[in-house]
Amino acid sequence: MNRTITTLQFRKLPFKDMVALSAIACYGFMSQTESARKIAEFTGVSIKTARRWLVGDKVPLSVVKLFEMTYTSGIPQDGVWKGYFINRDEELVSPEGYVLTPTHVQRMYIDKWRRESQDATIRRLKQEVKELKEFGSDDKRQEIIGLANQMLKIANQAPILKAVQ
Repeated sequence: MNRTITTLQFRKLPFKDMVALSAIACYGFMSQTESARKIAEFTGVSIKTARRWLVGDKVPLSVVKLFEMTYTSGIPQDGVWKGYFINRDEELVSPEGYVLTPTHVQRMYIDKWRRESQDATIRRLKQEVKELKEFGSDDKRQEIIGLANQMLKIANQAPILKAVQ
């Protein structure tokens, strides 16, 4: 089966198929007793209860949901997340087959932060340019820069502004 099973489809499967898809126990590849033991251990019920579920007794919805979440790695399979899953290498896989590692997701966040920071710097610099243009002519700006440097020298600081030649 592929990983694009909807919630409704998953819930209609026989319990032994839910167990197999969730990789909790490989019913059919191990004994019913071993499968029941693994199911009991995973769900916190008795082995006897797990055996009854395997042979067709009604399984509580909470247990079905637990196996469904295990199967989908906690990702709902209806709505916008339909078809996404986390593979055995702990990578997020899209319905189209694109793979995102935790490092990719982290880099996307860092890139977003970097872009926002750069955008803020650009806005600030544009505002500074606008304010400088409001001072008037180049001669006036050069005079203001020179006065600022003189004030910095008086305050025993190295000049940080340079007059444009």
